Amino acid sequence: MTTTGFDASNDNFIGDYNWQASVADAVLPIFVGGGFPRADTFAQEVFLGTGSP
Repeated sequence: MTTTGFDASNDNFIGDYNWQASVADAVLPIFVGGGFPRADTFAQEVFLGTGSP
């Protein structure tokens, strides 16, 4: 999660299976990514963040 915007139009792959759930007092971004630096496609993990709107 970031409070700073970014340009995703540079043809870099930023991931699949991203989602967000929102309720009155929380935002819950959900995404899949490498479980450790230089992880291959067999080392993917699901991450969940929390934030205030």
